[in-house]
Amino acid sequence: MTHKVVLTVDLDRDYPIESMGKMSAHSAVSQDTDLDPEIRGTMAGTSLVLDYLSKLKIPCIFFIEASVLKKMGETELVERLLPYEIGSHGVSHEDFTGELSGYIPTSDEITTTLKTSIQIISKFLKTPRGFRAPFLNVDSRVMKRVENLFEYDSSVTIKQIQSYSNVSIDKEFDWINIPELFLSTTNDKRDKPISGYLWQLFEGSRTEEDYLFMLDRCFRINKLTYTTLAFHPWHLSINTKERRYLTKQEVHNNFRKLYNLLDKVQSSFEFVGVEDILSL
Repeated sequence: MTHKVVLTVDLDRDYPIESMGKMSAHSAVSQDTDLDPEIRGTMAGTSLVLDYLSKLKIPCIFFIEASVLKKMGETELVERLLPYEIGSHGVSHEDFTGELSGYIPTSDEITTTLKTSIQIISKFLKTPRGFRAPFLNVDSRVMKRVENLFEYDSSVTIKQIQSYSNVSIDKEFDWINIPELFLSTTNDKRDKPISGYLWQLFEGSRTEEDYLFMLDRCFRINKLTYTTLAFHPWHLSINTKERRYLTKQEVHNNFRKLYNLLDKVQSSFEFVGVEDILSL
């Protein structure tokens, strides 16, 4: 059986963090605003990523924060996104549940924000078919609005899974009534949790081998039919611990880490698109 890997990118503002008492987020490395996001790191990282993806013809899903796309405007970089699957990542990286910000939006606010993200993304690219909640903060109330506007979701993480049978998923996630491109966690060689988000690779706390082991375990031990890798383009350019932009050499080093990992993944597994996983 072919082991399938879905590569996803959260294309959002430079290091977004929650704004207390507000639905929208802001950058941790700049004094930006809701609709005028800081995207210096995102622009640089996205360009590098697109160069790599186009060269090796790797399918990818870009979940895009609409205000970031609007600020990018009608540029060559945006045009280069057109061949890829496009999803929504909110308008201003909203905390849709209020778990982090303390602000619980109304149902109308959730619906309006989702519709606005679709309108902006459709204007500059194409209609987004999928959705990934910023901060991965989603619940049944949010999902009810998502399922009325999108064809699939990719906000839910299956933690420490032992099985990927439809029965276990249906029981645990019976509030999901839309195709779900799951994220997942498993254990590493030291029996510590590891997820498919690559931020620890860029921060230096995990190696390429850690993620290759994770993929192997997901398929061999956890019996997954697929697994998902995810990252943010700005993470190539920003150190989150020090909240600073990296030097050119540091950015180059992070890109080499990403390049080497994805190259090894491609040689051992199969990168596929959402159509190969979900029945849309």
